Amino acid sequence: EWYLGEHGLLGVTFFYKDVRSFIVREAADEEHFNILTGNVETYSVTRPRNGAGGEIRGSELTYQNSVWGNVGIQANYTYADGKTDEGLEVPFSSKHTVNLTPYYDDGRLNARVTYGWRSKYFREIGRNGVAVTNDEYAQLDAAVGFRLTDSIELTLQGLNLLDETQYQYAGEKDRPLAIYKNGRRYFAGVRFAL
Repeated sequence: EWYLGEHGLLGVTFFYKDVRSFIVREAADEEHFNILTGNVETYSVTRPRNGAGGEIRGSELTYQNSVWGNVGIQANYTYADGKTDEGLEVPFSSKHTVNLTPYYDDGRLNARVTYGWRSKYFREIGRNGVAVTNDEYAQLDAAVGFRLTDSIELTLQGLNLLDETQYQYAGEKDRPLAIYKNGRRYFAGVRFAL
């Protein structure tokens, strides 16, 4: 880490993780009693299961500093490369992740806008043993806080302001599996500190 004055930071992190078992959602045949027929029958059931272990190697670059007066910026980039012992990608782990947050904070008023992007990632093993992948995804969020007193702060927050859609596919991109349109979300609140 290299500190840039009172508010700045430039940091580089290298990491290695040795994981004994990843939890993956996987379809497998299971026998269950069917109360309608009175027989034990075989069903394909998708559920979280203990998967193989594996390794994750990567690095993160972080920057934070004031740009001018009470205006500053926070940014980070993470690279993570991992494989399970079975040769699969690590579940829910994007290879590339970027976050960029310009902010304003004068002690009474604070505001920030955050742009986050992550590359595609392996999600689970679906039916017929096909890998399910979430496509790359970006999101823009914003938050504003106003301190009324030392103990009370009003807050407003907006998530997914660009109304982005998440896409999931089975095996190849031309085989869509699910589309998630979660919409924009807004929150208002009051924070109390004792």
